[in-house]
Amino acid sequence: MNIFAILNDVTALAFAAAGLANLFNVGNAEADFQRWGYPKGWRLLTAGVEIAGAVALLFPATHIFALALFALLMIAVIATLLKGKEPIKHLIPAFVFLTLILLDAGFQLKAL
Repeated sequence: MNIFAILNDVTALAFAAAGLANLFNVGNAEADFQRWGYPKGWRLLTAGVEIAGAVALLFPATHIFALALFALLMIAVIATLLKGKEPIKHLIPAFVFLTLILLDAGFQLKAL
């Protein structure tokens, strides 16, 4: 297994875990989404995007689409956290996820 495949699997696993956390309302994620001004149930949409994107990362035909989707999602997450004046410790995971996406995309582009 090469570094690209490992990085891709780690990225997929990270987003699948985030999606499951949102789906099952871990840490009362719904309250966070409400506090940030999103409509009730928005966490479920986010969970669906995270889980579907994680699956899409595993297939070459949808890999780039998933990375683009995740990049947009993480930009929205970072903007939401900044707008909501969340503590810096909440921004760290968002930047880790964005870094995973960018590294994965970099390996993908290098492979072309």
